[in-house]
Amino acid sequence: MSAYFQQFRIVGEVAEMVLLQEPSRRLLVDISFEPLLGRMNAPRRNLATITITDDDMIGQFLREVSVGDVTAANGTFQQTDYVPHKTTCIDTTFLVTDFQKLDLDDIAQTYEPRATERPRHVTLH
Repeated sequence: MSAYFQQFRIVGEVAEMVLLQEPSRRLLVDISFEPLLGRMNAPRRNLATITITDDDMIGQFLREVSVGDVTAANGTFQQTDYVPHKTTCIDTTFLVTDFQKLDLDDIAQTYEPRATERPRHVTLH
C-alpha cells in the first residue's frame, strides 16, 4: 500500500492525554468535537486523536496544556498499512507539527451550542 501525506488543522477541547513509551515515545491527545464549557464529567462523544512524536513538543504540550484546555493543532496525516486496534483497524495517524493553547473564556463567549452529529459516512478512530 502506498503512503499518502496531507495536512490538517483541528481546534477543540482536550478530553484526555496518554503518554506512551512503547513501541516508540508518543503523546496521544483526544480532542473533543463538542466543548464541555464547564460541564465537568459530561459524557464525551465524537473524539479525534492526534499524535505528538517530537520529544521537545511532547514536553511543551504537557507543560502548557491540560485536560479541559482548548488547543489548535496543525499537522500532517499519514496513511499506512492497517494496524489492529480493539475491534477495528487504524490506517491513519494524525501527527502534530505545531499547536497553540487557546483562551477558553474567549471561545465560550462566542460559542453557540447547537445539536451536532457526526456525519454517518465518517468513521473516527
